[in-house]
Amino acid sequence: MKDNLEFLDQWISDWIDILDRQGVCPYAKKTLETNKVKTKKVPGEDLYDFWNSVSEECENWTDQYHIVIVAMNTNEHQITAQQLQGGIDSLNSNLNLRNKKLWLMCGLRDTYTMVFIQDIEKIDDASKVLESKNYYADTHPFRFKKNILARRKLRNKLSRTT
Repeated sequence: MKDNLEFLDQWISDWIDILDRQGVCPYAKKTLETNKVKTKKVPGEDLYDFWNSVSEECENWTDQYHIVIVAMNTNEHQITAQQLQGGIDSLNSNLNLRNKKLWLMCGLRDTYTMVFIQDIEKIDDASKVLESKNYYADTHPFRFKKNILARRKLRNKLSRTT
């Protein structure tokens, strides 16, 4: 498998430009332009190294960045989109149980397998603003329930002592 991690930063920049032009995420471009994106490149295809890097970034989270992207080269013989999503769902539950105010999302593209780590309170506040502007009107009900309402439910379960 070809190592494409040297092109990751440019790929993210190009991807965010597309998200911005298509109106998919009104916050992504500003986040990139203000240097609030951190990328962690995991060489090779070792899933334990990948998940270990995700775990380390969660444990060492600070508010220095708005998003941390952990990425490795995609190899669907190692992990499928469904397995990646299952791992993220499990981690989100575990982080919430441990009262860590983080929310993870994932993406598996032809080139990169990625986990996106964000502050659950900040992303939920932003989604409430978008929701008030009818941003999610065309979102499939299952996706809205899974990605917006489930996140909000976990956020509301966090202890307010953190």
